[in-house]
Amino acid sequence: MSSHRSLADTAPTEPSAGPHTSAEGARVVTPVYRFLLDRLTLSDAHRRELREKRGFTDDTIDALEFRSVDGFSHGVEMELRERFPVDDLVASGVLDRRSVAGGAETAETRLSGSLAGHGIVIPYFDDAGECITVRRHKHGLSKLRRPGEDEEDEEAMERAGRNPVELYVPRLDVRDRDTLYVAEGEFKAVANAQMGFWTIAVPGVSSFAGKHFARLVDWLKDHGVERVRMVFDTEDKATPGLSGYKEDVFRRYDTQFYAWRMAWQLDRAGLHAEIATLPLEWDPERRKVDVDGAVGGGKRRSEFADVYDAALSPREYLRHAPGVTDEARVILALKIGAKLLEREDDTKPGYAVSVGNGVMRVTREKQKRGAGKEATEQWEDKWTQVAAASVWLAGLGEVVEAASGQYVEVAYTYPRDGKPVLRKLLVERDAIANRAKLIDLSASGFPVNSGTAGHCVSYLSELEARIAPMLPTRRYTERNGWHAVDGVDQYVIGRKTLTAKRSQPGNRAQLRTGEHGDLHVLADAMRPAGNVDRWRELALEARDASNHGRLMLSASFAAPLVHLLNVRSPILHLYGQTRSGKTALLRLAASVWANPQLYLVTHNATPTSLEGRAQFLCDMLFCLDELQLQRNPQLRETLIYMFAQGTGRTRAKAGGGLRDTARWRGLCISTGEEQITSDTDPGGQASRALELRVPMGMPLVDEDLADRLYRLTDWGHAGMAFLNELIRADRDDLRKRHGDLDRELRDKLPDMSGASRAALAAVALADTLSCEWALNKTGREDEAVDLMHALFSDQPAPESVAERALQRTVAWIDANPRHFIRVRDSAISEGETELQEQFDPCYGVITREGEVWMFPDGWGDMMRQHNLNPRRITGDFRERGWVETDYGADMKPRHPLRQPPERKRQRMVVLNERAFEAVAKER
Repeated sequence: MSSHRSLADTAPTEPSAGPHTSAEGARVVTPVYRFLLDRLTLSDAHRRELREKRGFTDDTIDALEFRSVDGFSHGVEMELRERFPVDDLVASGVLDRRSVAGGAETAETRLSGSLAGHGIVIPYFDDAGECITVRRHKHGLSKLRRPGEDEEDEEAMERAGRNPVELYVPRLDVRDRDTLYVAEGEFKAVANAQMGFWTIAVPGVSSFAGKHFARLVDWLKDHGVERVRMVFDTEDKATPGLSGYKEDVFRRYDTQFYAWRMAWQLDRAGLHAEIATLPLEWDPERRKVDVDGAVGGGKRRSEFADVYDAALSPREYLRHAPGVTDEARVILALKIGAKLLEREDDTKPGYAVSVGNGVMRVTREKQKRGAGKEATEQWEDKWTQVAAASVWLAGLGEVVEAASGQYVEVAYTYPRDGKPVLRKLLVERDAIANRAKLIDLSASGFPVNSGTAGHCVSYLSELEARIAPMLPTRRYTERNGWHAVDGVDQYVIGRKTLTAKRSQPGNRAQLRTGEHGDLHVLADAMRPAGNVDRWRELALEARDASNHGRLMLSASFAAPLVHLLNVRSPILHLYGQTRSGKTALLRLAASVWANPQLYLVTHNATPTSLEGRAQFLCDMLFCLDELQLQRNPQLRETLIYMFAQGTGRTRAKAGGGLRDTARWRGLCISTGEEQITSDTDPGGQASRALELRVPMGMPLVDEDLADRLYRLTDWGHAGMAFLNELIRADRDDLRKRHGDLDRELRDKLPDMSGASRAALAAVALADTLSCEWALNKTGREDEAVDLMHALFSDQPAPESVAERALQRTVAWIDANPRHFIRVRDSAISEGETELQEQFDPCYGVITREGEVWMFPDGWGDMMRQHNLNPRRITGDFRERGWVETDYGADMKPRHPLRQPPERKRQRMVVLNERAFEAVAKER
């Protein structure tokens, strides 16, 4: 296990940089390089490339003595051999000794590959201006070692007067030396220095963050550097097809990691280190941005200065680095965490994290070797498996709506077809602090079991202590709609968060729905799909065809306005005959925000599920169609007492205390065949319901349009466009316009309650705004007011309890023909009523004259389902003459129930002809 390598140590092999440290080495190689530069020239093509591609000036090119090689002149090589000893030419890297089988070197030499090719030669100079090495651009610097020397043996290199890596310091006059910039690559350092930024280049960031880090620190301190900024390329390596694409996700962000690592190590060495990120937006194709390419592309010093002023410390990098995608953040958290937890010396325990070997804990313990007097104790590493695959923390989270509620984002690798796949889980914080809860995560593929769970808890605890200050804290919410995070107003709709002000991604509220379930599917459905022009054309057609359709569409847009205008959550209920197009228009209203197929509530909804859904759809449209209201009559009460008040039930926790109460805002559109309010509703809740009756025999839309509305394949565009404008709108102006509309409606609808009128004013305002922001149509507020007046001015008076009960009774009889016995005359005999066993359950008897004799049990149960008292209803029916009653000696009605002939013990509710005439007249 001692060969286990941490992710923090997996650096790519770096080219060596050429000789020069000791005075003896300088005496040998300096004359060689000077003679070489004097003999070489820079071609016109290469000068043009440096000017146009890199943005260098002629003064910069000449001062830095760039040269060209093009197969290298045989005459120059002969001059070098005649002027200098072969050993000096080999020591300088101009010549290489040939190798034979087995790796042994011969006395025969050849021209260095760096000079034998084609390209621009870059000379390296020391502080005294002496050339200490040269290399051809994009060619590895020569590796100088003699037979028997180990290139990893720093002491041997120093004794030989050579070091394989050098810093590149452009010889340009830079006056401002408060901050030193470190770039990867000579041309990048030159471009930055030409703009006036004091810059050096490292040939490989990983090498100078690793084994050569001490030399870098020495150089910085020798030159009085106190502040350092890392400036490295920004490149898209995650998009297939691009030149920089890397299939291995765990290798895509090495440059960012080593930049962070160098800055972190410099910070620990007492220097103030920061990381600057060049914006990928500087490249029109968003592929790659580097300093010299940006200078060649015309970027000015002031633009670079703005980027550099926004440089981040190592502790801030993961939280605020621009352009760090979600994938990059997770991978960088893995590599940074591995570095923070690795063992610093042999006396302290540490962890080794790698994609291949998972997580291992390493400690140093004494082990006995031998037996008896020959026994000895030796220190050896002990490796303990923590997890069979990589496990780490990638982020933190907290709930926006409450002070409590902490989350952690746990990332791990999961094997799929032999390859590690990146996965993430957002869990409550206590899940990683408890062995049992941690084992529960194994169902999602988390690499833990009962044997390793304890070690994993300890590992995650120590990792959290080290990396938590560096991780971004995301703000999570369990509902859509308006939020205020750090003083910034935001609107969450599905997976997207809209803000009027620029804010860091970590400070934006994100919807948390879990990985499965109905709300997760609904959140994914809240996104634009299909063609916006096709949706707009259909919406305008429905809007023009029906005032009711225009009202429902405007009410959908009004939902986000409810909170901004301080309007109580209203309910718009359209009721009337079936097949009028109500549900088709409701689907159109839902398509403003999401896929209507998923947005509408299912018919199996319960009051508890409605609470959760209403909270999830806060500040959005809430829909219920007639199917739900028919199958679950209790939903009528739910709509009034739940939605209008904006709070759910208060429930107790199993272990004591109270659960969080669901809360919401918004606007509800419901459809049905009957009203949802009555004169029995307590507390004035009916004033919050805007009920609109659909005229009998008048379909809202024709069948063809209704069919096309049912088959909608375009949605989400209008709502997103509306919100993008609303988030930036002047709220004071919106409230003023709403107040003006409210006053106009007060004159036109004087009998309407204040709450209902304020809701209608919000819908009228939404009608105007949606025309301008979503429908590409000129909107007029006076037209919207006229629409509200036309629809609500001639509404019939609310039905009485008795009228409503009669309607439901007749509908119940019509819906259950197989449960009523039909007899040939009005005399119901003993033998005929015995037939009820064949109609199980039997609800009653229908005579030839049209009377309906109903058994009280079945009819009473139906009344109670609709929250109606059967005893009170039978009295109301008797007062209106809708039921046949028994009469006493004084000929006054005694009871609304009658017993049929020869059935002395059975009384029944008898609906007479007048009852059915009342229903027909109403219809």
